[in-house]
Amino acid sequence: MKNITVTIFVVLISIAFLKPNAFADKITELEKKVESLETSVGQLKAKSYEGLGTGVEVGGHFRMYMFDKSDGKRNGIKQHNNVSAGINSFYLSFKKELSDYLSMYVEPEISVSASATPSLGSDITRATSATTSTSFHRAYMLVSLPNDMVLKAGLISPLFSEEYGTEIWWHELNHQNKGLDMVETMSDQGLELYKNFDFEEWSLPLYLYLLNGKSLVDDNHSKIVLLHFAPELLQAKLRLLGSIGYGKWDTNDDYAQRRYALGFDWKYNALNIMSEYLYRSDDNVSLSGGNKEDGKRTGYYIRALYNITPKWKGLVKYSNVDLYKTGTTFMRTDNYEVLTVGINYLITETSTIISHVSFCDAERSDNSETLKNARTTIGWRTTF
Repeated sequence: MKNITVTIFVVLISIAFLKPNAFADKITELEKKVESLETSVGQLKAKSYEGLGTGVEVGGHFRMYMFDKSDGKRNGIKQHNNVSAGINSFYLSFKKELSDYLSMYVEPEISVSASATPSLGSDITRATSATTSTSFHRAYMLVSLPNDMVLKAGLISPLFSEEYGTEIWWHELNHQNKGLDMVETMSDQGLELYKNFDFEEWSLPLYLYLLNGKSLVDDNHSKIVLLHFAPELLQAKLRLLGSIGYGKWDTNDDYAQRRYALGFDWKYNALNIMSEYLYRSDDNVSLSGGNKEDGKRTGYYIRALYNITPKWKGLVKYSNVDLYKTGTTFMRTDNYEVLTVGINYLITETSTIISHVSFCDAERSDNSETLKNARTTIGWRTTF
C-alpha cells in the first residue's frame, strides 16, 4: 500500500507532540462522568417497569464519536470532509424470563448516518444533515432444551463471521474496515440451535441455523442452512473458526447462494490475534443490460490486539476484500485494502475511548474508479 509507512510516521510524530498532562486530565474527567453514569444506569436497571411487568432486564449500547475526518484522493483529485462529532447509534435491549426454560429478548436500534465513510464511486464528503432511522437489531425467543441445547427463534445475528456475529469488534473499533463489513455482515430471521460438546482438553461449540435469507421477509420457499463451528484447544488457548452455508436467493428457488468462512483466534499472554477468510457467492445476478453473471464477495482480515496495560490496548488490523459490482454488460469488482492502527482506553470494562486511523487503498476492476484516503476517528462506546 503506497505511502502508508510515511503516513503512519507522520501520525506518530503528531501524537508525540500532544500534551500528556492535558490528555490525562481529560481522561480523569471522563472517568468521573462515567462513574456517575454507571450509578444512574444501575438505578435504572433495578427498577420494575409497570407496563412491562417485573423482572425485565434492561441494557443497551451507546456509540458516539468526538472527532471524525477523512482526507484523500478520488480518481487522483484531492478531497476531504470536515471535522465532525456526533451520535452514531443507540441500542436498547429488553430481556424477560418467562419461565425457567423460556425467555424473550428484544433490541431496537436507533442509528444516525451522515454518509461520511469514503467509498468507491462517491466523493469524500459528509452530508450537511444526518439521517435517523429506527429498526430491530435483534428480537427473538430463547428456549433451553434437554441435553444442554439452546434454541433461538426470531431475528438473530448468525455466526457466519464470528468477529461480526459476536460483535467483539464493537469495543475495538469505531467503524469496521471499509469493504470488510459487506463480507462479514449477516442478520436474518430464523432459528439457531446451539450445543457445546466438552472434552478433557478441548471443546466443540456447534451452531446450526435455518434462515430466511432476507432478514425480516422471505421471497421463496427455500431456507439457508448454515453451520458454524469453533473447536477450542484449551491448553493452547487457540480456537479454530469455520462456517459453511447454502441456500437459494431468488423468488423461483433457482439460483444458489453459498457461504464459507475459515479462521482462528489465538491468545498468548497480553497478545490476541484473530483472522478469518470469508467467501460469499450468489449465482446469476442480474446486470442492468439484461444479462446475468455470478456475483462474489470474498476477503480476509488479520487483527492483532495487545494489552499494553489493563487500561490501554493497542490494535493493528489489515483487511483485503473483493466485492462484486453490477454493470451494464459485465460484472465488475471493487477491491478495498485497509490498514487500521489504533489505541484504546478502557474507562471501565464496558466503556471505551477508541482512537484509530484507517488507511484505505481501493480501486474498481475496470479502472473507472480509484480511492486513496486516511480516516481519523476518536469515538466512545459504552455498553450497559
